[in-house]
Amino acid sequence: MKKIEHAINKLKKALSKISGERDGSVAEEYSLPEGKWVSLKADDSENEKGLLCSYNKDGSYDIKYWYGDVENVVNFNLESDGNPAGEDVRAISILINEDEE
Repeated sequence: MKKIEHAINKLKKALSKISGERDGSVAEEYSLPEGKWVSLKADDSENEKGLLCSYNKDGSYDIKYWYGDVENVVNFNLESDGNPAGEDVRAISILINEDEE
């Protein structure tokens, strides 16, 4: 259970950046059902875009970026801690760091 709580806290931090909150507070909280994709749509009047997020049985998360239509998953560039971590990425998985428990 501790692993799951830690993973959820990490995802909350990441989502707070998406919501525009830079102080670490979370604008809204949602429950992700296990094994189902949930779309988080950006509050952007000019572009339809967002993230698809899935919470997995092992406590990890999968994330994809969509643009124009939720079915149109597109590649993106990935940064980790402000450093480039990948170009033309299609999806990422966030795994539990066993050392952080």
